[in-house]
Amino acid sequence: MKLTGRIVIALAMLVSGGSVRAASTAELDSLISEGNRAYLLGQQLRIDEVVGEGYMMLRELWSLDDDEYMSYGASLRKLEGNMNYLEGCATGNADQLELAERLYMDAKEMDAQRFSTGALIDLELAQLYYKQKRYDDALGCINAVLEYYDTTGIYEPGDTEWNSVLLQRAIINARLGNDEEARREAEEALSTFKDKKSLDYGRGRRMYAKILGLTGVDRREALKAYKEYFALQKADALERFAGMNSKGREEYWMMLRPFVADAYALEDADPEFLYDLTLFAKGLLMQLDAATDSEGRPTRRNLEELSLTWKDIRKKLKPGEAAVEFVQYTPFGSEEQAMGALLLLPGKKPVWVQQPSPTLLEKRFGPLIDDGLRKTKDRVYSDPKLPGMVWSPTLMDALNGAKTIFFAPDGRYHTLAVEYLLPGDGPEARRLTSTRRLMDRGRADRSLKAEDAMLLYGDIDYDYTPTPEECAYNDYDAYLAFNYYKFPILSAETDESRAIARLRDNPSDARMRGIFATEGSFRRLAGNFPSILISTHGVSLSANKHGDYSTDLKPAVCDDALSSTVISFTGVNPCMDEYGSIARTHYDGLVSARELSGLDLSRCKLFTMSACQTGLGEVGADGVYGLQRGLKNAGAGAMLVSLWSVQSDATARLMTAFYRRMNEGESMRAAFRGAREDLKSGAYSVEAHNISTPAGTYFFNPATMAGEVMTMDEIPDYDFPQYTDAFILIDAID
Repeated sequence: MKLTGRIVIALAMLVSGGSVRAASTAELDSLISEGNRAYLLGQQLRIDEVVGEGYMMLRELWSLDDDEYMSYGASLRKLEGNMNYLEGCATGNADQLELAERLYMDAKEMDAQRFSTGALIDLELAQLYYKQKRYDDALGCINAVLEYYDTTGIYEPGDTEWNSVLLQRAIINARLGNDEEARREAEEALSTFKDKKSLDYGRGRRMYAKILGLTGVDRREALKAYKEYFALQKADALERFAGMNSKGREEYWMMLRPFVADAYALEDADPEFLYDLTLFAKGLLMQLDAATDSEGRPTRRNLEELSLTWKDIRKKLKPGEAAVEFVQYTPFGSEEQAMGALLLLPGKKPVWVQQPSPTLLEKRFGPLIDDGLRKTKDRVYSDPKLPGMVWSPTLMDALNGAKTIFFAPDGRYHTLAVEYLLPGDGPEARRLTSTRRLMDRGRADRSLKAEDAMLLYGDIDYDYTPTPEECAYNDYDAYLAFNYYKFPILSAETDESRAIARLRDNPSDARMRGIFATEGSFRRLAGNFPSILISTHGVSLSANKHGDYSTDLKPAVCDDALSSTVISFTGVNPCMDEYGSIARTHYDGLVSARELSGLDLSRCKLFTMSACQTGLGEVGADGVYGLQRGLKNAGAGAMLVSLWSVQSDATARLMTAFYRRMNEGESMRAAFRGAREDLKSGAYSVEAHNISTPAGTYFFNPATMAGEVMTMDEIPDYDFPQYTDAFILIDAID
């Protein structure tokens, strides 16, 4: 066997340092299995840990023979390639994808027995080449895998593994323009499936539909294939979803997600089908982590909602209202993203409205459209062309004069405050996670009353070292993502929780502050209150990532984006100074979106996160992988979150005005609308908000992490988008 110089050096380093066998092959096998599982889950940080630990173990296993060393070395090399592939996809870094290729080739050259020659690595390389649009190279790898299957007899036509690889070859041929061959191979694979009721067969039907779209057949044929797959998948979900745990449901969804994104390329072929698909997909998505019965399974009501259709939503619309589901997708045969709108009016069927391409926003605003800095938002939201790039003239005409628009964003629109882009005398836009939320209309358990008890968190001491609290589950991936991150102290003068608690003067309220505002107390108390406000730091590390490591060849199982968006509590900084000492088993002061999703917040009618970037996260075909998703999975009702880094003084005024108005009997939506107008007009009372000091008003700038005291004459004018448009209210139906 020939080895590259790089491999020889790497293996020499492994064997040079050990003389005591402190690890066992069983432990190393288990660790490598964990690394492979982490790769399926997209957990880059955990793979990095596994690789480091693995090389240390291998160095200690000095008595292994050469074949065993090569076997384990190849496994770790592959994991290094997996880690660089994930990071390269997430960041768009071509150098990391090139490094992943070199690492895969190194592992392949080792010809390790545990890999059954190079078949497994060829599949990894095919995925990477497909991602890079190197379709000829991807085809070569797939051919090598099929040749190995045929030579060894390990799999044969009709086996799921064989057919899966044959379908991968078909879709690569479709990308290469070999249309007839692509369709023939796909049909061959489907005809030889032994179980045509299996989910694997259903996924084959999904790939076949994509191939039909890519090869330019009549859209009616592709539509028929998509409908057949959707019917099979929906029936399977309704039968099996209730019996799955949260992890199983998440993996199930991630396998379905590519189909949802692909089907939108049908555009106006059948808007009724696409609307029903959207309702089903978002219904499924919001049940992933919901633990709504004693065994952690969705209730019958949750599952019944998966069967909703556009006709059910139409019944909830009143005269003068409209429902809009925006969808971002990639058209067949194109690389550029497109945007469409599924529009539903009272008494009408859904219609498809083509929207301007979201890439126009990127071309016009560049990185400003995505960044979390408030200083750039005035430029973006004051641009006269922006409104028409979202609320296009075609869409406005199709709305037929509707006064209220219930809309669910998708893709690029998740990062924009699109509800504020309509003219002041035009219709009112109300943001929903899905228009299926209109089914909540009239539900008493979603209507927040002034007397409802409220839980408030503020004046948080991030530097305090609390007594460690054991917990059943802590998001260790979030801990790794934020290890050594510092959360600066916010001044008590800008803590709106204090002012809101005083103006409410409700004995049923609970305000947790200082050393008591811990993650543990939040997790214990949050499920008991109809209204929750948290005044803290929120950070989304995934907000500017636009990669997806899945391809047509191998969909992602799930990813770690829910662990990349957090809010912080007392004691977080000392925990972040550690490295894994207690974070696996104890609270660490961080609550990630994944941890939120595991709570039961079904009693919460309004969850307000008065913090930066709490509405952000990784944007995918299924929405925002961030705190929004976590809260909806937990069963929360309405949410008030931010889209960029906020100015604390303006936020304190906005929040206090919002809760004062609700305390006076206004609905959530009316109160928030009025609070924004108060901020714009300057109609707020500094004394009433209790944020004044003898010298003036305390002003905290999160951009510089410094505070100032200003006189009344120096208080800035807040009638600018960076102040008034940062927060969005979601799922406040009435």
